[in-house]
Order: sequence, then structure tokens, then C-alpha cells
Amino acid sequence: MKYCFVDFETGCEADIEKVGGALYTEDPSLFIRCLAYAMNNQSCILADEVFVKAINCPGLLEAAEDPDVMFVAHNAAFDRRVWNKLMPKLGFPEIPVERWVCTSNMALNHGLPANLADACKAMNLRFQKQEGGKDLINLLCKPDEVTGLFLEYMDCPDKFMQFYRYCVSDVEAMRELFRHLSPLSRYERKVYMIDQRINDHGVRFDKPLAAKASVLIDKLQIENVDTLCDVTNYMVEKPTQRPSMKKWLEKVGFPLDNMQGHTLNKMLKLPNVPDRVKLAVEAYMEGGKSSLNKYIHILNMTNKDGYYRDVAVMNGSGTGRWASYGLQMLNLPRPRVDIQIAVTCLVKRSIQVFDYLYSPQTATALSSIIRALIIPDKGKIFGVVDYAQIENKVLAWSAGDTDKLQMFIDGEDLYCYAASKLYGRTITKEDKYERQVGKGSELGFQFGGGIGAGVNTANTYGVDLRPICASVLASGSYVEIKEAKKSYAKYLANCKTNKKRHWEIADKELGMTVDILKQRWRANNPKTVQYWADLQATIVKAIRTGKPYKCGYSTWFMHKRWLCCKLPSGRIMKYAYPKLKEKGKYSEITYMRVDPKTKRWGKAKLYGGKAAENETQAIANCILRDAMIRCEHKFPTYYHCHDELVTQFNKGSNYQEQLEEYKKLVEQKEKWNETLPITVTGWFGDRYGKE
Repeated sequence: MKYCFVDFETGCEADIEKVGGALYTEDPSLFIRCLAYAMNNQSCILADEVFVKAINCPGLLEAAEDPDVMFVAHNAAFDRRVWNKLMPKLGFPEIPVERWVCTSNMALNHGLPANLADACKAMNLRFQKQEGGKDLINLLCKPDEVTGLFLEYMDCPDKFMQFYRYCVSDVEAMRELFRHLSPLSRYERKVYMIDQRINDHGVRFDKPLAAKASVLIDKLQIENVDTLCDVTNYMVEKPTQRPSMKKWLEKVGFPLDNMQGHTLNKMLKLPNVPDRVKLAVEAYMEGGKSSLNKYIHILNMTNKDGYYRDVAVMNGSGTGRWASYGLQMLNLPRPRVDIQIAVTCLVKRSIQVFDYLYSPQTATALSSIIRALIIPDKGKIFGVVDYAQIENKVLAWSAGDTDKLQMFIDGEDLYCYAASKLYGRTITKEDKYERQVGKGSELGFQFGGGIGAGVNTANTYGVDLRPICASVLASGSYVEIKEAKKSYAKYLANCKTNKKRHWEIADKELGMTVDILKQRWRANNPKTVQYWADLQATIVKAIRTGKPYKCGYSTWFMHKRWLCCKLPSGRIMKYAYPKLKEKGKYSEITYMRVDPKTKRWGKAKLYGGKAAENETQAIANCILRDAMIRCEHKFPTYYHCHDELVTQFNKGSNYQEQLEEYKKLVEQKEKWNETLPITVTGWFGDRYGKE
């Protein structure tokens, strides 16, 4: 195979950090500062903007015209768009997406950082990306803030020469990284092609409606600031000032453990809260919604037709799931109001009417309808399918829990099923609180979670466990109470080690209640608990011996510097630099990854429950990928979010008939998952998130 490694450095009047890479490359002011490239193992060649325009690039034209040459770039979508926009004007042919290879995606597929410099450092490669590039880009690739002009070579030749060396180092580092990584498999390349098509097409937003909402958001922010300043006597001047707001609440007689939404909502329900305190808290909560920033991003990062490209990053998560940046398309806020009513109101009524109807929860309503701003192409309508409780099914399937699988086959409600076992009586959907407790226990404990996971899950789904603390503790056996005390002491020690603030820590009564629920859930799910232990033992053996070992439907083995998990689909999930540390009879497993919170490369622990969670997400993602491939010709994916797929139907067609056909295609199984019960729900509509 012949490869051409390329890297563009460009100048543009648009700010890439504000508008995103796709809109940046669409800007008419875009131009090439320099281009570095290298053929296979040959020396790297640098062509500045003058040489590129003169087509003085030895071998590059021949490579572009040769269909057997693959072009390799880091964040290849960017370089591909630059090439296909600017290079044809200089006499070069366009290069189709099928001929591009992305080393950033390859790095992600190996559990490495997406960033070139970080990936090279993580692998301790011979060639490293040159430092100082950001300062040079700010100096040479952006217009002067005062004059609006770009610097020329004669203005600072030393800086330009340094910049050229930086561009060359990018190609050398990228080529070195490429040599040390396995290419995407044929199957993964199919998924990558679909991924690039989705990102190139983009998702369309109702930009006029977003603009209308942003006017109301500006008005609300001013009102919230005015309210806070007035009520607190300027002790709190912005909704983002959390410590100041907490201090003011203490001053007026309402000390709180924390400033989380569920805590503030509980405080507002107290009978003795003065109106002015309620007013300030509501202004603080409404004005502090970070999700409202998405409206600003929608206006800044979509083109004139409302399309936002680069929707998600394939392999962005170590499990192979997609990740999203910029507009955070995979992290849309949960609806807290009826989306259909709210959208209809905003479309047909004035912002004053909308504000009147939803005040003082106007910001909550605006946050809830963000997903409904996603609209289909002209002349189309959405068809949406969602895998029903797919991760719960995959875990039960992997663990060999035939009873739970049968429950799914019989169409029973999982959360009622879980709650019935916890309460020792039949729980139905009419028992809403008990069902929510069942849901919290199922989602909080299925991957080895303890007190912290249980409390966080309950908070996420708005389940207040305090009403059942007394009854759970009273019904606890001697063994359960003893274990709960021990677990709570360990939980406190971990909180101290992790330097958690006091308001983040559950009190003893709540902590022990959650632990008893955990013990009962584990007693009711012995096969899942055993599967965690089996995974732990399998991984330890694979690392220690280097030999392959099977657990459930997956096989674990070592390959060079990676611990590999061959999933039942055949796809391989990788953990970088795994190590064992013996602690008595227990072997602690660690590996290196990018921390999802700090975004830094560092050590992380891997244990049976976590391995089960990662494997479950990876298998569920394989099911989604298979469906995307099957549907590509008949119902191409327009957008996807976790376990949900979105396609488009032609307006005026038989929507219900097409939806049923789409559902059947998505539900279809492959040979590797024939025994896994898969069902999907579906709907069609003219907006996303609005049936």
C-alpha cells in the first residue's frame, strides 16, 4: 500500500474555536499557509503558499492522481476539506473520502489520546510533535486584531521558518504514530465511511427559532442578574457565583450541604421559605443553566442553512462509542416540560407569551426544547428508533442470566421486576416511587457500584431515598446492618482520599440505606455478581500469562502494549499499558487512559464491574454499528445518539409503513448475537425529540 502523509496549516478570518473546524473550512477567506507531505518512508517536503500555488510540489500531483495512494492526516476530515476546497483551484484533483486515513481515529481506537502531541508522548515515540505551535498559529494564521491583516513572510521570517519546521514535525510525528498503530479493520472502515458521511452532511437546526429563543435568553439573563443583585444586596451578582449564593443562603437562615439542583428544589418546598429567598434561588437556578449556551453555539457554529457538521467523533470513547465536542450533540438536556407544547408555543406565539406561560421556569422550558431544534432536510420527515434497555439485556446475556433474559422476552418491565425483588412484593407501574427505586438500583448497581454510585444515580433520576431510610434500616438483618456500617466507613475513607467536599458525601443513614439496597440487589442478581468476579480473574490471567482467555462471549488477551478484549462481534477493544499490582490475595489492575473529566492522560483502575460496564457498552455499540451498515442503502443514518438512530423519510410517503420496515431492519440480528433479545421502539415526526 502506498501512503502520502499530509498536513495543512491554514489562515482564515474565522475563529476555529468559535465556529468549529467544518464552518472554518467553508469560510471564503480560507487560504493555505503551508503544506508538508511525505511519501511512504521518503523525506518530508515543505511547500509554502507560493510553492503550492506554483504546483512546485514534487510527487504530490502524481500521488493525488494515483487511486492506489492513500492520504494520511491527523484529524483527516479537516485536511480533506481544505484539500478539496483549495487544491483543485491550483490544478490538483479532489481526493474522495475513501482515500483518506485518520491517525487521530486510529489513536482513539487504541485507547490513546486523540491529540497528536499527547498520543506521541503516551507511546514515547522517537518523533514528537514540536511544541510552541499554538503561539505560532495565533501569530501567523489569524488576522491582526487592530489592522485585520495577516503577517507576511518579510514581517517576521524567523517566525515563519519556525512555523514551517513545526508543520514538518507534524508530518514526521504523524507518520511515526501511524507505523506503531494497527489500521482500522475492513468492518471499522465501513463504519468510518458512514461516520464521515454523517459528519459531512451535518445535522440541520431550526436557526430562526434558535435566534428567537436567544433573544428571550438574553432578556432572562438580565432579569436574573437584576433579581440576584436586588434581593441579595449585591452579595450575589451573577447566577454563576455558587460560593457567594451558598454564603448568602446561610446568612438568611438556610444553610445547605450543597448547591445542586435537587437540594435547592427540596429547599424551595419547605413551608417557611420567604418569597424573596424563593425569588433569588429561582433566579440563580434559571440563570445558571449551562445548557442554554447551546443556543449561542447553534447560532455561531451552523452555516446559513442551519447545518452543523462534525456531529460526533467515532471511537471517542474507549468502548468505541461516539463522543461529541462543540455543540455536544450527544449530551442534550433531559426534557422537563412537554416538548410538543413548548415548541408549538415558541413557533406560533411571541417570546413574551412563552415567558408568561412558563415563568418562573422559562429557562428550564428553553433547555428542554433544544433537541426539538434539530429538524430534517427540506422535504423530509424523521424516522427514529431506540433500542429498548439494550445495555441491561447485553449484561444479562453476557452473564448468562437466563431468568432476566426471559423476563425481557416476556415483555415484563425491568424496573418493576427489580423493585419487586427489593420490596418482596409485586410492584407495578402504578407504584411510581417504588418503580423509581427499582430503576435507581438497577442502573446504579449493575456494574459493581456501591454507595457513591447509588446516591448519584438516585440524584440523577430525581429519586429521594430518604423516605425509605427508616423502613429499610428497620428491616435490615444483622448481617446487612453490619456490612452496611463497614461499607459506609470505607466510603467515607474513599471520599477523604479523593478530597470530596462535605456536601458531596451522603450521611450515615442514607449511606447505609443505599448499601442495604445494594446488598439486596446483588443477592437478587448472583449471576451478574459472579460475572464481575469471572471478568476480574480472566483479565488478571491474560495480563499475567499473555495467553488468551474467554469469559462470557468475549476473549481477553495481550498484544504488544495493549490488553485486548475481542468482543463477540469480532471488534477489539483496547486498554493501553495494563499493569498488575499484588495486594495480598487481590490483584489490582491499572491501565492508562484519558480521564473523561480532567482530559489528562493518566492511570485508571480496572476491576470486574468496570470491565463489565465497558464490555456492555462496547457490545451495545457493535449492535448499533451493525444496524447502521444494514440500513445505509435503504435508510441512511441522519443522526445517532447513544442507543438511538435517526433516518429520514420522504414527505408524503406512508410513514408508518416505512417506520415498521426501518424497525425490522434495525432489530435484525447478526450470527454473533442470535440469542440476544433485541427490540426497538420507534416514531416519526417533523422535529427530533417530538413524536
